[in-house]
Amino acid sequence: MSKIISLEEFSRHIKEGAKIGIGGFDLHRKPLSLVLDISENAKLRDLEIFGVSLALEADILIGSEKVKKIISSYTGLENFGQCYFFRDGIEERRVEPIEMSTYATILALQAGALGLEYIPTKTMLHSDMLKDNGLVRIIESPFNGEKYLAVRRYSPDIALIHAHEADEEGNIKINSPPATNVDKFLARASKKTFVSVERIVDKVKCPTISGLYVSCVIHLPGGSAPTSMYPENDVDSDVLGLYGQGSKNRDLGYCKEVIINAIERRRKN
Repeated sequence: MSKIISLEEFSRHIKEGAKIGIGGFDLHRKPLSLVLDISENAKLRDLEIFGVSLALEADILIGSEKVKKIISSYTGLENFGQCYFFRDGIEERRVEPIEMSTYATILALQAGALGLEYIPTKTMLHSDMLKDNGLVRIIESPFNGEKYLAVRRYSPDIALIHAHEADEEGNIKINSPPATNVDKFLARASKKTFVSVERIVDKVKCPTISGLYVSCVIHLPGGSAPTSMYPENDVDSDVLGLYGQGSKNRDLGYCKEVIINAIERRRKN
Protein backbone atom coordinates (compact mmCIF):
# COMPACT_ATOMS: atom_id res chain seq x y z
CA MET A 1 0.00 0.00 0.00
CA SER A 2 1.40 3.39 -0.99
CA LYS A 3 2.31 5.80 1.82
CA ILE A 4 2.32 8.84 -0.47
CA ILE A 5 -0.28 11.48 0.40
CA SER A 6 -1.03 15.02 -0.75
CA LEU A 7 -0.20 18.18 1.20
CA GLU A 8 -3.97 18.76 1.54
CA GLU A 9 -4.26 15.50 3.50
CA PHE A 10 -1.25 16.14 5.71
CA SER A 11 -2.46 18.46 8.48
CA ARG A 12 -5.61 16.38 9.03
CA HIS A 13 -3.36 13.91 10.82
CA ILE A 14 -2.31 16.48 13.44
CA LYS A 15 -4.42 17.29 16.48
CA GLU A 16 -4.60 20.34 18.71
CA GLY A 17 -2.01 20.15 21.49
CA ALA A 18 0.19 17.66 19.63
CA LYS A 19 3.89 17.22 20.41
CA ILE A 20 5.77 17.87 17.17
CA GLY A 21 9.41 16.94 16.62
CA ILE A 22 11.10 18.85 13.80
CA GLY A 23 14.00 17.34 11.90
CA GLY A 24 17.04 18.92 10.31
CA PHE A 25 19.57 21.09 12.12
CA ASP A 26 20.10 24.87 12.33
CA LEU A 27 19.55 26.12 8.76
CA HIS A 28 19.70 22.72 7.09
CA ARG A 29 16.93 20.45 5.76
CA LYS A 30 14.01 22.09 7.54
CA PRO A 31 10.51 20.85 6.51
CA LEU A 32 9.23 24.34 5.76
CA SER A 33 6.43 23.42 3.34
CA LEU A 34 4.91 21.26 6.08
CA VAL A 35 5.43 23.98 8.68
CA LEU A 36 3.71 26.58 6.52
CA ASP A 37 0.75 24.25 6.09
CA ILE A 38 0.42 23.84 9.86
CA SER A 39 0.71 27.60 10.35
CA GLU A 40 -2.35 28.14 8.15
CA ASN A 41 -4.54 25.53 9.85
CA ALA A 42 -6.95 27.36 12.15
CA LYS A 43 -7.75 24.18 14.10
CA LEU A 44 -4.18 23.63 15.29
CA ARG A 45 -3.16 25.41 18.50
CA ASP A 46 -1.30 24.75 21.77
CA LEU A 47 1.39 22.72 20.03
CA GLU A 48 4.59 21.62 21.75
CA ILE A 49 7.55 21.75 19.37
CA PHE A 50 10.86 19.96 19.87
CA GLY A 51 14.07 20.25 17.89
CA VAL A 52 17.77 19.80 18.43
CA SER A 53 18.37 23.25 16.92
CA LEU A 54 15.44 25.30 15.65
CA ALA A 55 15.24 28.31 13.36
CA LEU A 56 12.65 30.01 11.17
CA GLU A 57 10.26 27.04 11.37
CA ALA A 58 9.80 27.68 15.10
CA ASP A 59 9.59 31.43 14.48
CA ILE A 60 6.76 30.99 11.95
CA LEU A 61 4.76 28.63 14.18
CA ILE A 62 5.10 30.90 17.21
CA GLY A 63 4.26 33.99 15.15
CA SER A 64 1.16 32.15 13.90
CA GLU A 65 0.12 31.55 17.55
CA LYS A 66 0.31 27.77 17.25
CA VAL A 67 2.80 27.01 20.04
CA LYS A 68 2.52 26.80 23.82
CA LYS A 69 5.88 25.12 24.58
CA ILE A 70 9.25 24.90 22.83
CA ILE A 71 12.06 22.47 23.70
CA SER A 72 15.43 23.04 22.02
CA SER A 73 19.09 23.85 22.50
CA TYR A 74 18.92 26.91 20.22
CA THR A 75 16.39 28.94 18.23
CA GLY A 76 17.79 31.53 15.84
CA LEU A 77 19.01 32.38 12.37
CA GLU A 78 22.75 32.11 13.05
CA ASN A 79 24.49 35.06 11.34
CA PHE A 80 21.20 36.20 9.76
CA GLY A 81 19.75 37.50 13.00
CA GLN A 82 17.29 36.59 15.72
CA CYS A 83 13.90 34.93 15.57
CA TYR A 84 11.83 37.83 16.88
CA PHE A 85 8.46 36.05 16.97
CA PHE A 86 10.14 33.43 19.15
CA ARG A 87 11.72 36.14 21.30
CA ASP A 88 8.40 37.94 21.79
CA GLY A 89 6.61 34.70 22.64
CA ILE A 90 9.11 33.94 25.40
CA GLU A 91 9.33 37.49 26.78
CA GLU A 92 5.54 37.88 26.83
CA ARG A 93 5.19 34.42 28.46
CA ARG A 94 2.86 33.13 25.77
CA VAL A 95 5.30 30.29 25.07
CA GLU A 96 7.04 28.16 27.72
CA PRO A 97 10.71 27.50 26.89
CA ILE A 98 12.61 24.39 27.96
CA GLU A 99 16.31 24.86 27.23
CA MET A 100 18.53 21.79 26.79
CA SER A 101 22.09 21.25 25.64
CA THR A 102 22.41 20.03 22.06
CA TYR A 103 23.64 16.65 23.27
CA ALA A 104 20.80 16.30 25.77
CA THR A 105 18.15 16.85 23.08
CA ILE A 106 19.79 14.15 20.98
CA LEU A 107 19.88 11.77 23.97
CA ALA A 108 16.16 12.39 24.61
CA LEU A 109 15.36 11.25 21.07
CA GLN A 110 17.83 8.37 21.26
CA ALA A 111 16.15 7.10 24.43
CA GLY A 112 12.79 7.31 22.65
CA ALA A 113 14.18 5.44 19.64
CA LEU A 114 15.59 2.68 21.87
CA GLY A 115 12.46 2.37 24.02
CA LEU A 116 14.37 3.38 27.16
CA GLU A 117 12.88 5.54 29.91
CA TYR A 118 16.08 7.60 30.12
CA ILE A 119 19.77 7.72 29.23
CA PRO A 120 22.39 8.73 31.84
CA THR A 121 24.91 11.44 30.98
CA LYS A 122 27.01 14.20 32.51
CA THR A 123 25.94 16.92 30.08
CA MET A 124 24.06 19.78 31.81
CA LEU A 125 24.85 18.22 35.22
CA HIS A 126 26.01 21.53 36.73
CA SER A 127 23.88 23.81 34.56
CA ASP A 128 20.94 26.10 35.32
CA MET A 129 19.15 24.30 32.49
CA LEU A 130 18.13 21.69 35.08
CA LYS A 131 15.70 24.10 36.73
CA ASP A 132 12.00 23.49 36.00
CA ASN A 133 12.95 20.91 33.38
CA GLY A 134 10.76 17.82 33.46
CA LEU A 135 12.96 16.00 30.95
CA VAL A 136 15.94 15.63 33.30
CA ARG A 137 16.66 14.43 36.82
CA ILE A 138 19.85 13.91 38.86
CA ILE A 139 20.44 10.25 39.76
CA GLU A 140 23.15 8.19 41.47
CA SER A 141 25.03 5.34 39.88
CA PRO A 142 24.11 1.98 41.48
CA PHE A 143 27.77 0.97 41.09
CA ASN A 144 29.75 3.77 42.73
CA GLY A 145 27.23 6.42 43.85
CA GLU A 146 28.50 8.97 41.32
CA LYS A 147 25.96 11.58 40.20
CA TYR A 148 24.61 11.56 36.66
CA LEU A 149 21.88 13.33 34.79
CA ALA A 150 19.03 11.14 33.56
CA VAL A 151 17.70 12.54 30.28
CA ARG A 152 14.15 11.29 29.87
CA ARG A 153 13.00 9.97 26.53
CA TYR A 154 11.08 12.28 24.25
CA SER A 155 8.49 10.65 21.99
CA PRO A 156 6.72 13.16 19.73
CA ASP A 157 3.20 12.54 18.52
CA ILE A 158 4.33 13.73 15.09
CA ALA A 159 7.75 13.97 13.42
CA LEU A 160 8.36 16.30 10.47
CA ILE A 161 11.39 15.61 8.26
CA HIS A 162 12.51 16.78 4.82
CA ALA A 163 14.61 14.35 2.79
CA HIS A 164 16.02 13.79 -0.68
CA GLU A 165 14.17 10.66 -1.81
CA ALA A 166 11.39 8.25 -0.91
CA ASP A 167 9.61 5.30 -2.48
CA GLU A 168 5.96 4.30 -2.17
CA GLU A 169 6.72 2.04 0.80
CA GLY A 170 8.03 5.04 2.75
CA ASN A 171 11.73 4.19 2.67
CA ILE A 172 13.67 7.45 2.99
CA LYS A 173 17.08 8.53 1.70
CA ILE A 174 18.96 11.50 3.17
CA ASN A 175 22.08 12.07 1.08
CA SER A 176 24.12 14.19 3.45
CA PRO A 177 24.71 15.41 7.00
CA PRO A 178 24.22 17.25 9.28
CA ALA A 179 21.90 15.53 11.76
CA THR A 180 21.26 12.42 9.65
CA ASN A 181 21.42 10.15 12.70
CA VAL A 182 19.28 12.59 14.68
CA ASP A 183 16.52 12.28 12.08
CA LYS A 184 16.78 8.49 12.37
CA PHE A 185 16.24 8.77 16.13
CA LEU A 186 13.38 11.23 15.61
CA ALA A 187 11.55 8.92 13.20
CA ARG A 188 11.95 5.90 15.48
CA ALA A 189 10.98 7.81 18.63
CA SER A 190 7.80 9.34 17.17
CA LYS A 191 4.31 7.89 17.04
CA LYS A 192 3.85 9.10 13.45
CA THR A 193 6.45 10.37 11.00
CA PHE A 194 5.70 12.56 7.99
CA VAL A 195 8.47 13.12 5.45
CA SER A 196 8.40 15.68 2.64
CA VAL A 197 10.79 14.77 -0.16
CA GLU A 198 12.43 16.18 -3.25
CA ARG A 199 11.85 13.05 -5.34
CA ILE A 200 9.76 9.90 -5.45
CA VAL A 201 11.73 6.96 -6.86
CA ASP A 202 10.85 3.36 -7.70
CA LYS A 203 13.00 1.91 -4.92
CA VAL A 204 15.24 3.52 -2.32
CA LYS A 205 18.44 1.54 -1.97
CA CYS A 206 20.07 1.46 1.48
CA PRO A 207 17.47 3.74 3.10
CA THR A 208 18.52 6.20 5.79
CA ILE A 209 15.14 5.68 7.48
CA SER A 210 13.20 2.47 6.96
CA GLY A 211 9.61 2.67 5.80
CA LEU A 212 8.75 0.80 9.02
CA TYR A 213 9.13 4.11 10.86
CA VAL A 214 7.44 6.35 8.27
CA SER A 215 3.70 6.99 8.29
CA CYS A 216 3.31 9.17 5.19
CA VAL A 217 5.37 10.77 2.43
CA ILE A 218 4.54 14.08 0.73
CA HIS A 219 6.19 14.98 -2.58
CA LEU A 220 7.26 18.61 -2.07
CA PRO A 221 10.29 19.56 -4.20
CA GLY A 222 12.06 22.60 -2.78
CA GLY A 223 10.25 22.09 0.51
CA SER A 224 13.26 22.97 2.66
CA ALA A 225 14.01 26.37 1.06
CA PRO A 226 15.57 28.70 2.03
CA THR A 227 17.48 26.28 4.29
CA SER A 228 20.05 24.02 2.66
CA MET A 229 19.48 20.69 0.93
CA TYR A 230 23.12 19.73 0.55
CA PRO A 231 24.66 18.70 -1.80
CA GLU A 232 21.97 19.97 -4.17
CA ASN A 233 21.23 23.36 -2.59
CA ASP A 234 23.14 25.55 -0.18
CA VAL A 235 21.58 27.94 2.33
CA ASP A 236 19.89 30.80 0.44
CA SER A 237 21.66 33.70 2.14
CA ASP A 238 19.72 36.45 0.36
CA VAL A 239 16.36 35.00 1.37
CA LEU A 240 17.42 34.41 4.96
CA GLY A 241 18.55 38.02 5.16
CA LEU A 242 15.11 39.12 3.98
CA TYR A 243 13.43 36.76 6.43
CA GLY A 244 15.56 38.07 9.30
CA GLN A 245 14.52 41.64 8.53
CA GLY A 246 10.87 40.63 8.26
CA SER A 247 11.02 38.88 11.61
CA LYS A 248 12.66 41.94 13.18
CA ASN A 249 9.80 44.06 11.80
CA ARG A 250 7.26 41.51 13.13
CA ASP A 251 5.77 41.18 9.65
CA LEU A 252 4.52 37.58 9.63
CA GLY A 253 2.82 37.80 6.25
CA TYR A 254 6.03 39.05 4.64
CA CYS A 255 8.07 36.29 6.32
CA LYS A 256 5.73 33.61 4.99
CA GLU A 257 5.78 35.13 1.51
CA VAL A 258 9.59 35.13 1.52
CA ILE A 259 9.63 31.40 2.32
CA ILE A 260 6.90 30.54 -0.22
CA ASN A 261 8.76 32.37 -2.98
CA ALA A 262 12.03 30.63 -2.07
CA ILE A 263 10.32 27.22 -2.24
CA GLU A 264 8.83 28.03 -5.65
CA ARG A 265 12.17 29.19 -7.06
CA ARG A 266 13.97 26.09 -5.83
CA ARG A 267 11.21 23.85 -7.18
CA LYS A 268 11.60 25.32 -10.66
CA ASN A 269 15.42 25.06 -10.73
